[in-house]
Amino acid sequence: MNMGTKATFYGEVVKVEGKELKLKTIDHGMLPLKTRLANKVNTGDILSYKLRGARMIAVTAAPHMTNLFNQSNRPFRTESTLIPQSQLDFDEESVFERHGIVREFPNHVEDEATQLASMPITDDEIAKRIDLRKMTTISIDPATAKDRDDAISITRLNNGNWLLGVHIADVAHYVGKNTATYQEALNRGTSIYPPSDVIPMLPHALSSGVCSPTENHDNLTISTFITVDPEGNILSRSVKEGIINVDKNFSYDQVSEILNDGPILGQDRVESDGFEYLPLLQQFQDITNKIAEKRKTQGNINFDVPEPTITKNERGEVLSINARPREAGDKIVENMMVLTNGQSAEMMQELGLPNIYRNHEELDITGKIQFIRTLEKFNVTHNFNLGNINTNTMSAFMDKLDETTLRRVSPRAVMSMERAEYGVTNGGHFGLGLEGYTHTTSPIRRFPDLVYQHLVKDYVIPDKKLDADERLDLEEELRINAFQANKTQERATAIEREIEYINMLKFMSEQNGEIFQGHICDINEKGVRVKLDNTVEGFIGFDQFPTVAYFDGKKSRIITQDGNLRHGSRLRLQVLGIDKNYKLQLTARDVDQSSPKHKEEQIQEPQIVQEHYFKPNHRDYNIYYDKDQPDEPYHNIEERFKTRLEERSYD
Repeated sequence: MNMGTKATFYGEVVKVEGKELKLKTIDHGMLPLKTRLANKVNTGDILSYKLRGARMIAVTAAPHMTNLFNQSNRPFRTESTLIPQSQLDFDEESVFERHGIVREFPNHVEDEATQLASMPITDDEIAKRIDLRKMTTISIDPATAKDRDDAISITRLNNGNWLLGVHIADVAHYVGKNTATYQEALNRGTSIYPPSDVIPMLPHALSSGVCSPTENHDNLTISTFITVDPEGNILSRSVKEGIINVDKNFSYDQVSEILNDGPILGQDRVESDGFEYLPLLQQFQDITNKIAEKRKTQGNINFDVPEPTITKNERGEVLSINARPREAGDKIVENMMVLTNGQSAEMMQELGLPNIYRNHEELDITGKIQFIRTLEKFNVTHNFNLGNINTNTMSAFMDKLDETTLRRVSPRAVMSMERAEYGVTNGGHFGLGLEGYTHTTSPIRRFPDLVYQHLVKDYVIPDKKLDADERLDLEEELRINAFQANKTQERATAIEREIEYINMLKFMSEQNGEIFQGHICDINEKGVRVKLDNTVEGFIGFDQFPTVAYFDGKKSRIITQDGNLRHGSRLRLQVLGIDKNYKLQLTARDVDQSSPKHKEEQIQEPQIVQEHYFKPNHRDYNIYYDKDQPDEPYHNIEERFKTRLEERSYD
């Protein structure tokens, strides 16, 4: 060891006699110590100290440390809080009832929707539209999709540019504003997608029937065409009523498998009969990747939050839960849809038409502080302060993180963001780095997208102008629609999360005693929250760390005999069961040696200590030393904390 190196160690006061005390330490056994602190501390207090060679220096009180060996500091034994598996109650339907959700449509709405869906596509209707049935179009959706909204196309132009087409089901053709089905869609606001289920916004005759683009079937569309150059720069756009006949319905996994020339890592090969579309898919991948790179330079922030895939059988039993990464198929669709939504918002702005925008506000001071603290908790080096956090700096920073760090940081970083909301005033989209954004690509499942289609059909395509009274009436209508959309979207999100969580608990309750891998995502005075590799979150009580010594509340870490644990540390975990609050309880088996370590923790501590040569270098109980300026003491905790906050521009 470099004898000039200083590392911080901790010990518990076990005996006080006059000016002498005995310190029980993790690293150096029992240490006798003469210090003026002796008359200011009590048995059970925690002291910190540093070593310089064989000398103990900077002995200070550590009130932020909790001794977890002391049973009185453990609020309970985890096992006493568990519910027997036979008494667990997982009632999904009660979630719908509590939120006022009715699955069935009113009879008159079902009857009307059936009638609307049976309307034939007439020759006169086709003549009004651009006929795209001979153009190669494909759709890419989840394998479990209950409905489809869109298809896409790509054409190489003679001048070397690309014409991208996003063809959205023309729901507005069937669902007029004066129909009961339209009013029901407004009331519902959005489809709800619990695992292996759907409560649709529109009756099935429309949502999974005539409106969904399917192979070898004529479908009416609102088609947006965007011309880009070979580098992904946007040159022009247009929107038209069209008719398509989809050549191939793909799943995300099928596309990814074709492009990867094999199954996605960790997944079984899917049956794909679309390998003849490889050149087309490669074209999509190439140009959408370039568009995505352009978006990064504009401030699009790359958060990577793996979504859980919950597989259930016909009886509703959960068979498996896996983290599904964003693969090639997902990224193609995501990039095409974001491009279309951004360009549609820009078009509505240029035309001066009222519209419903999807706004995402920039981080406020609280959000910026939370983002910075998230990075520090996960020990991610950064140069952020309150003055330099914006879409461009965040985008560049997140893009440079390695894949593992990005996936660990992203869920917590997203929590620092404001929630996106609908509004009639364009507020821009911070997370995507766009000056305007509007939802247009999912009219089967989102009401604002259906509203947009009516605006396009009523005003954009016919180039109709609004007089003052019409504008006021339309703006008020859109304001009501946006308010309702926010309310129903929040409700749908809450339902989906609750039922997802119920299904996760269902599955994990069957895994008692099984071993899983995961990482720490939060540490507090009650214990540790972890995220398993399958995306399920659980809790580890401090009594479930057999070698735990101290909880460091100031640095949000646990100091153990096996190493220090902090945000991002990897653990092997064993399932204990579900507690009375319906939380998954786990026990830590051991620490993954690949866990990230703080630079201070990588120092090799001394193996031999000469106890009688230890002399406290500083004796003032209230002096705390800054690790960057050890010779400049702060005379109380508040002063030190205040100074550090000012340095990091948290004010």
